[in-house]
Amino acid sequence: MMTEEKNLCMDDLKMDLAKALASHVDILKNVDQIEPDQIDGLAFVMRSLGFMLEKTPCLLLRDNDEDVYYAMFQYYSLLEELKHNVKMSYPHARIHTKLLIDILEGFPKTYSSDMIKWWELKTGLVVEHTKQTILMD
Repeated sequence: MMTEEKNLCMDDLKMDLAKALASHVDILKNVDQIEPDQIDGLAFVMRSLGFMLEKTPCLLLRDNDEDVYYAMFQYYSLLEELKHNVKMSYPHARIHTKLLIDILEGFPKTYSSDMIKWWELKTGLVVEHTKQTILMD
């Protein structure tokens, strides 16, 4: 399946998904101690990432383009929402010296606009670039 602007290879999408899962695992590997005042923010992020990435291993093993495209559209959308929620609710949460929001910024979002276009073409719906939460600067 292709988007309007690019011919996306399924391997490219799966690589972004694999990188997202690896980034999640890296967070878990690098947490050797959690400060008590950081537990709520870190738990929120870990639960959210777990929900977002729970089907990743199966998707990486299958050759169902439609499932991968949908999963990537969902991942990119939820990643943006997670970042907005962390900025609003846990702006100072950190692991060691690194802010959680900075860690989340490192998660891949390579084909986000392509997946939005795919969704719009597939459903006929227009994805608004608004957020469900209010971003406070």
